[in-house]
Amino acid sequence: MAKSFVGHPYAGRLSKDEKILVADMTKFMVKPRNILLELKERNANSYTTIKQIYNAKNAYCSSIRKSNTKMQQLTMLLDRDQYIHWHMMKDENVVCDLCECMYT
Repeated sequence: MAKSFVGHPYAGRLSKDEKILVADMTKFMVKPRNILLELKERNANSYTTIKQIYNAKNAYCSSIRKSNTKMQQLTMLLDRDQYIHWHMMKDENVVCDLCECMYT
C-alpha cells in the first residue's frame, strides 16, 4: 500500500474550479509553477503536480485553437491584430520563414 498519493493521477486531478483557475491564470501569462503555488495555497491537501498543470494549460490552449494548427492560429491572430506579415514556404506543408511587423 502506498504511503503517499503524491504523483497519483487520480488523487492529483484538478477539480472544475481549479481548471477554471488554471485557464484564467494562463490568460494572464502566469507561469505554471506560480499556478501550482496558488493551487497549493488554496488547498494545502492538494496532490496536484506540475505535470498536471502543464496538461491543463495545454488542454485550455487547444480548446482556444479548436481545429486550427498552431501555425494557422498564429496567422489568424496576426490578421486579427492587423500585423503586416508574409511567409515563405519550403514545400506545401513547411513554412521556412515568417516575418511580421505591427501596422499602425
